[in-house]
Amino acid sequence: AKKVRTVRFVSTQLAEYASDSPDEMRDLGLKPGKTFRVTGDAHQPEIRRVRGPYLQRIEKLNALGEIDSIQIDDFKSGKHVTLHPKEKRFSEFKTQVTIDFDTGETSEGEIKAAPGVDLYATISRIPAKATTRLPPRTLGGKQVVGFYWEEKIKKNIGTETWERTYWVDAKSRLPVRIEVCHHSTDKHVGGSEWIESGFVFDEEFPDDLFSTEPPEGYTRETQKIYGIKVE
Repeated sequence: AKKVRTVRFVSTQLAEYASDSPDEMRDLGLKPGKTFRVTGDAHQPEIRRVRGPYLQRIEKLNALGEIDSIQIDDFKSGKHVTLHPKEKRFSEFKTQVTIDFDTGETSEGEIKAAPGVDLYATISRIPAKATTRLPPRTLGGKQVVGFYWEEKIKKNIGTETWERTYWVDAKSRLPVRIEVCHHSTDKHVGGSEWIESGFVFDEEFPDDLFSTEPPEGYTRETQKIYGIKVE
């Protein structure tokens, strides 16, 4: 049988998010008229594990480095759950609510399976659009080569710019560090940056790490995923 490929890495968000939109403040559970900002060197780092095309486990850490929550996604079956170890709470997500950024209108639909995704390939391969070569450097004792990709997307609320930098092991051609930066000309959208590092490939992961069933002693609940649609 063909071996299932795996990868583990750390994802850290460096963010400053600002908004003065009353509707968005309400959606975030904050009082209108106040600016909401998230700043700092690290905002809830995540340990991510991917096994094959469909399975993903994300452990979100608090400021003490303890696991705050665990998100498990099985895209082949369409099951998405979150575990809260301290509260022994198990949340299952079956529907998604999407909020239109411009109109404030909401739509709701069932979360469906996505058997066409390939999580491992998305992480391990450098996109064809990343054509700008960067000078070689050394990262973590490895010789790496860099690839850069800038993408501008014009939307009703302004122009979004995505900058992606991929540092790849010169021998294995696998990623060592990925840097993503997002900013917009719209004043309601703050800039965000993500760094993915510490890549380890082809570890053996126990099956129960990706179980979408509640552990013994956990309270089970059903929730909805909320997202913002921006066009």
